[in-house]
Amino acid sequence: MEQKRRKKQQQKIAYVIILATLLLAIYLSSQKQVLGINLIIGVLFGMIMSRTKFSFSGNLRGPVLFNDFSNTKLFWRMAVITCIGINSVIVICTLLGDFDYIKYLQEPTKVSVYFLFAAVIFGVGIGLIGCAGSGIIRNVANLKADYIVIMICYFLGSIAGVLVREVAVGYFGEYSLFMPELFGWPMAIMIQAMLLYLYRKAVNYAEKSECEEDITYEQERSEASFKKHLRLRNDS
Repeated sequence: MEQKRRKKQQQKIAYVIILATLLLAIYLSSQKQVLGINLIIGVLFGMIMSRTKFSFSGNLRGPVLFNDFSNTKLFWRMAVITCIGINSVIVICTLLGDFDYIKYLQEPTKVSVYFLFAAVIFGVGIGLIGCAGSGIIRNVANLKADYIVIMICYFLGSIAGVLVREVAVGYFGEYSLFMPELFGWPMAIMIQAMLLYLYRKAVNYAEKSECEEDITYEQERSEASFKKHLRLRNDS
């Protein structure tokens, strides 16, 4: 009985949130039509991510690093839905005549050297924890202490990134760092594959070292326990 009452209460809250989202979408559409559409697409994609409990990084982490293909099907579904969503936005923008937004979606933006290093560090981070912003927030909502710390660092790092972007210090001005433009698509794919291979080897080495340390610890613990047992036996 209690479970049914709780379920009905959750459904009421869900209906209120859906209604509020629709009203917000209508308001945004009155300001600029594409905003309301983007909101609806974003909410739907967020619901899919919350159901699968993984982002793109989390779904790639398993097969790339650990030969775990259990979530591969979910990843491809998300990729297909994302492609459909982006192309839908492009079609809608074309019908509305908003060609600047289409140009923003289709062309790679110019970024500074700061963002190149930040992207590498951030990519390693989300690869290790197995989730990006949505996964972090979900785990924070579950009151997981380690993810609360990650969330704080995520927030502070975002502030630093925004400040760097606004300041654009020194000779690190904005210029293209889109890898296919620099090296061509074949070389860019080879570099990415090599980086993934090295990343996987590093993770396997770290796991092997950790396992060896655990085995050594267990052996030392067993030897100490055995010696203690012999000593007690001799004393008796």
